[in-house]
Amino acid sequence: ATYGSPLNKHHAYMARLVRTAPFAGAMVGIAFDATTHSGVLRNIWVDGQRHRNSTWLQLATNVEIRGGSNVVVTNNFFSGSLGWTSLQSRGAYNGRPCAGLKVTNNVITAYASKHEEAGHFTDGLSIACENSTVTNNGIVDATDVGIVLFPAADVVQKSLVKYNTIVSAGNSAFAALGYDSYIPSKKGETISNFTGAIMSNNTLWTSPETHFIFGL
Repeated sequence: ATYGSPLNKHHAYMARLVRTAPFAGAMVGIAFDATTHSGVLRNIWVDGQRHRNSTWLQLATNVEIRGGSNVVVTNNFFSGSLGWTSLQSRGAYNGRPCAGLKVTNNVITAYASKHEEAGHFTDGLSIACENSTVTNNGIVDATDVGIVLFPAADVVQKSLVKYNTIVSAGNSAFAALGYDSYIPSKKGETISNFTGAIMSNNTLWTSPETHFIFGL
């Protein structure tokens, strides 16, 4: 946390974590050691230092949550992820059971990511935790999906995604909101259960020069 708890719209007052090397890993990790661990990240600026001429590196994300219990990520500013997403949460499919994740009141920007260059896309929030609450976040110029829910294998993905704003100002994207339904099981079948998952009351906006291929 930053002393004084500056809000995300005043991120210049926040403690700033800056990526200085393109290592294949998240800058901030939460609940890495055990599936029962927890943690809170709040009022922090996590800067991935991606620029138009920087080299995209898939795993060089800003934040990774490896399951855990009652993790909270709130009132942060995430910018310029060098990898495939700004924030990734793992869940049961990854062997990391997850309960009570809250991702709320964050601002995420991905201005330097590239929609037109295959394989160099960046998500805003990529949620595999099967029990997440994702609310009141603002996402600008993600180039893959603004907020995506992934399946949870043999448990139900029943996360809540509400009151978020996804803006396409300078970059187009594949989708503003999405359910990624494909998971190959051990038998080569597809298992996806989103019973109880909710996406509602979110605001989507594009500029005259950009688009979402899919809204939802």
